[in-house]
Amino acid sequence: MTPLYWPASRLIKKAMIPELGHFALILALFMAGAHTLPLLCRQAALLQFFLCLTAFAAFMWAGVTYDFTVAVVAENAHTLKPFTSNIVATLGTQAGLVLLGLLAFSFGGAFLAVKKPEPVQLRLIGLTGAVLISFALFVAHPFDRIDPPPFDGIGYDPFAQEAGK
Repeated sequence: MTPLYWPASRLIKKAMIPELGHFALILALFMAGAHTLPLLCRQAALLQFFLCLTAFAAFMWAGVTYDFTVAVVAENAHTLKPFTSNIVATLGTQAGLVLLGLLAFSFGGAFLAVKKPEPVQLRLIGLTGAVLISFALFVAHPFDRIDPPPFDGIGYDPFAQEAGK
C-alpha cells in the first residue's frame, strides 16, 4: 500500500466538514419551517441556533485549515498570507457575512425562545429565518466545492501586501 502524501491525505482528513455545515444549514431551513407549529416553535428556535452555529463553525474551519476545495476559501485565502488575513478574507465574503448575520439572527431567536414570548413572535422570526437561510443556501453558496483545488489558493494579491509603503 502506498502512503498518502500531502494533498491527498490533507483532503481525506477534512473532506466531510463543509458537507456537515451544508447539511446543518439545510436542517436549519427545516427548523425555520417548524417555527410555524405552535407546539414546536421554542424547540425549533433553539435547534435552529445550534444548527446555524454548526454551519458557521464548519465554514470557519474550512477557512482556518486552508481547505481549498471550498470555493470561497480558494478564492480569498492563500498560504502566504498571514493567518489573521485569511480569517478576515473568509469572513469578508458574501457567504461569510451571510452566515455571520444568520448566526446573530438565530441567536436572537433562541434568546427570545428562552424568554418565552408569544408563539406568534417566534413564528415571524421563523419566517424571516427561512428567508435568510434560503438566501444563504441558494444565493451565497458558502459550501460550494471546486475540483481540482488550487495548491496554495488564488487569493494572493502582491499589490495589496504592501499597503503601508
